[in-house]
Amino acid sequence: MYAALFGNLGIAVSKLIAALMTGSTSMWAETYHSFSDTFNQVLLLVGIRTSKRQVTERHPLGYGKEQFFWSFIVATLIFGISGILSLEQGFSSLLGTKSHHLENVTITYIILAISFVFEANALRIAFRIFKKGIEDRGEKLTFSSMRTEFKESKDTSILTVIVEDSAALLGIAIATTAVFLSDVTGNLI
Repeated sequence: MYAALFGNLGIAVSKLIAALMTGSTSMWAETYHSFSDTFNQVLLLVGIRTSKRQVTERHPLGYGKEQFFWSFIVATLIFGISGILSLEQGFSSLLGTKSHHLENVTITYIILAISFVFEANALRIAFRIFKKGIEDRGEKLTFSSMRTEFKESKDTSILTVIVEDSAALLGIAIATTAVFLSDVTGNLI
């Protein structure tokens, strides 16, 4: 989890620098998403840590549900904050009166490629842990066994990372496509 946290922070700072240098709306949306991912990793770590607290008289069943609560908060933040900020950036870019331009588009491509590699690696690691849960039950990796594991897994942190990193990879692909089309056509819309 710490590797994902620091990886996301590095990606977020890189995207922020690229967004400031290029003025790309797609890079701004990606920057919001990456800072949201970083904050989400912090919340997941809080959930993991608090769920391991010892049983007390006030909480005789322990704190295991804390991990579920913080995963829920993370899911809400992913779609809430970063989604709204990205949409706002896109709409203000489309409907705004100021003229937009793309500068240093190569920087954008480099940052997006680096981000893709980091996100894909984090997804690979999370998927390996997810797959281990299936294999520990003595099942083979199939679509059905993955669906079952996704429904029945108690490790919400891994499930959250898988969904988050899959969404991040999709977002990077969309941003790359948008930047490429803007670069090739000269039409920033």
